[in-house]
Amino acid sequence: MVSLAAAVPGLWSIEGGNKLVPEQLFHRLVQRLCSLGQSVECVASENAGRPAFRVTWNEVVKGLKSEVFDIVMMASPIEDNLSGIDFIGFDHPITTNFTGDYRHTVATLIEGRPRASTFGVSSAVELPGQVITNMEVPLNFRTLAKNFPVDYNPVMFNASRQLYKVFSIGVLNDTQMEALFESYSEATHRDWLAYPYYHQRKAFPGFVLAEGLFYHNAIEWAASAMEMAVIGSRNSAILAYQYWSGESPEMKVGASKVRQEL
Repeated sequence: MVSLAAAVPGLWSIEGGNKLVPEQLFHRLVQRLCSLGQSVECVASENAGRPAFRVTWNEVVKGLKSEVFDIVMMASPIEDNLSGIDFIGFDHPITTNFTGDYRHTVATLIEGRPRASTFGVSSAVELPGQVITNMEVPLNFRTLAKNFPVDYNPVMFNASRQLYKVFSIGVLNDTQMEALFESYSEATHRDWLAYPYYHQRKAFPGFVLAEGLFYHNAIEWAASAMEMAVIGSRNSAILAYQYWSGESPEMKVGASKVRQEL
């Protein structure tokens, strides 16, 4: 049902992109940020009394740099080492027990006019706001939906320049694009691993990878959405506070048991 949330009315979006929510939060709360273009290479445990972690990252111009942190929060998939981050010096494997595939999706933003006959209607104006498919019939796309600007005004909006977002399993070629759209002026593709491939699981990864090392994305294997990511981040923040203040010495590494923070 989480996947259908985007098809209901009343959704909110941020001008400039939803990514501005965490970006602005960090800029208001954190004194220093690693800028875009920097990638974390490894997290090494330095057990001298209380656990500490040496994080090494690669800067485009300056090369490798590192710094020691008391707490590290992972917000990148570690299943099958998708993050590409090495975990060194821990007394137990961090990523070995985490396996799972992610759903490969291509998002295409298209300014154009859908081909009505493809969807079994006489004109494009009869199309609903969203077209959602299932896997019973093999198709070249998964969803097709209208996209509107944040400041959308139906009176002022130019319908001839309607923007559509199409999800597909691969980049749409010219033939596939022409089957979906009778005309279009611009198309932009984004190829990504969108969300986990869901199937029955016997266990879920926990929010605690090691003492002081937390994993936001653990909740993604229950359901994947921006709202779920917020819940996962909140859980990690509460656990980190409890760890730092010594409130939860019984915290079990890798535990997936439901706790009060959920």
